[in-house]
Amino acid sequence: MLTHRHPHLAHLEQSGLIRVAQVEPEIEYLFHHALVQDAAYDSLLRQDRRRLHLAVGEALEALYSDQPGEMAPLLAYHFALAGDKQRAVRYFSLAGELAVAAYANKEAEGHYRAALELVESDEERAGLLTRLGWAIRNQDSIESAIHLWQEAIDLRRALGQDEEVATLYSIVALAAWHMGDTPLGLQLSLEGLALLDDKPESPAMASLLHQTARAYFFNGLPEDAGELCVRALAVAERANRIWLQVDILTTMGILPHYGFHQAVAFFSRAAELAMRHMDSPAAPTRALYNLGELWLRAGEFDKAYDCFIQGRHGIEQVRGVFGEVWGSSLLGVLALLKGELDQVETMLPALFERTRTIEDPGPVIFALQVIEAMLLLYRGQWEEALLSLQLCQAETREQGDLQFLSAACYSLAETLLELGRWEEAASTIAETIALADEGLGWIWGRVAARRIAVVAHLALGQVPEARQRLTEMRAVATYPALPAEQADLAVSEARLALAEGRWLEARAAFQTAHDLHSQMGKRWYEARVLYELAEAHLQRAIADDKTVARELLNQAETLFEQVGAPCYAQKVAEMKSLV
Repeated sequence: MLTHRHPHLAHLEQSGLIRVAQVEPEIEYLFHHALVQDAAYDSLLRQDRRRLHLAVGEALEALYSDQPGEMAPLLAYHFALAGDKQRAVRYFSLAGELAVAAYANKEAEGHYRAALELVESDEERAGLLTRLGWAIRNQDSIESAIHLWQEAIDLRRALGQDEEVATLYSIVALAAWHMGDTPLGLQLSLEGLALLDDKPESPAMASLLHQTARAYFFNGLPEDAGELCVRALAVAERANRIWLQVDILTTMGILPHYGFHQAVAFFSRAAELAMRHMDSPAAPTRALYNLGELWLRAGEFDKAYDCFIQGRHGIEQVRGVFGEVWGSSLLGVLALLKGELDQVETMLPALFERTRTIEDPGPVIFALQVIEAMLLLYRGQWEEALLSLQLCQAETREQGDLQFLSAACYSLAETLLELGRWEEAASTIAETIALADEGLGWIWGRVAARRIAVVAHLALGQVPEARQRLTEMRAVATYPALPAEQADLAVSEARLALAEGRWLEARAAFQTAHDLHSQMGKRWYEARVLYELAEAHLQRAIADDKTVARELLNQAETLFEQVGAPCYAQKVAEMKSLV
């Protein structure tokens, strides 16, 4: 092959300007230095350059006609420099699609931006803006993606493309939630519905109905969400849109009026549909995370763990940092409730660091702040927990994130109770209960919210009010009551019985609460119940109460030391010294 080289090439090689890079399958030359290449290129006239790029582009296009994707970036480059905008846009778009499919979203962003520089029609521009938005969204730059999608909405509206407009409004509404701006999500959903109110129902309209329902829920308006979800699901099922069914079922599972068992059924069905019919490993993640949160709230920790791990594994495969950190934060809550405080303290700095790579961390940063404050609370660092939770409460209230406002209020109320600030806790408890009743309790449900109300009422000597809250707890509990609900009911019954002088009933209820916490693996709460039962024995102070109390305190001290709660262990030791 080398014997048939062009004489000019041989001369250039002999001069040291170029060298042979390979001879198989075809001969290929490289310039010895980039400056030589630049000089050679600059010596060509503009028209010659364009003709040369066109010739190279067309040669590559013909040579790789059966696999154009492999050469798409190079084809786009040559056709762009040849002035062939149509083919350049086509190949830049193809290169972007392939890069997104390979999770190379930064690379995809470059291809789509290059295409946008050349595109001429509004319809093509709208499509490219949409795809560019996804490439940027996949890099967790949500606000930037929203601006691009809104620009695409304006173009689609001008073109009279209602289906595409509905789809884009669904996308921006969901994106607003992901960056923690729930009021904006509802505003965008309602804006889209108002524009398309008279349009026939379709999968795109069903998607918008669903996002509106979801936005209603996260803005504390669940009563407006149910009917929209039912309408949307019917359209999705008729059109056999699996991904849409999965999304709608997952939202229906978080609506409070369906109850625990129906919610489990919705989430399970959504996850099964996603795993059976959808290619993306991340497809079932939202359903699995929500199902895990449900099991966490129920006290079924093994089931919760399996859901979180499975969901996080799926999201890791598509390199979704937001979803990965969210899954890790849920595992952090699980570790907290199991009393694995050292593990949580170890994992938190890395998770906070990961959020720095997310342009709009939204709810995930609030989740980590609440977990950090809960860690301080369980360690016994109440003043530090108080400051952290007050800040988180103010931020979530300003942002309009009701779910994490609820989480901040619940933890803040518990902290105030630990500090003995009973009256100050009252308004926070009332807000916690109101949000929990709207289904916005995150990992704490309606029963848990009322449990802390019982504590406050009894501390203030308000026994009738405490009895009323206990009655409410029984009314709102799942039937039959879940393990975590049973434990909350038992400890509240014990405290009320103790306040009313029903000692034997109080002791039995405390023992039930202890056994339930032990079975669930909630060691910090198990230790706390042992401490309260020891206090009850010391208050009665007859027969062998002191001996029993000392043994209970020994058990509590050991547990608090094991979970890493030294302040509580010291508190127990001080009580032991007085026995």
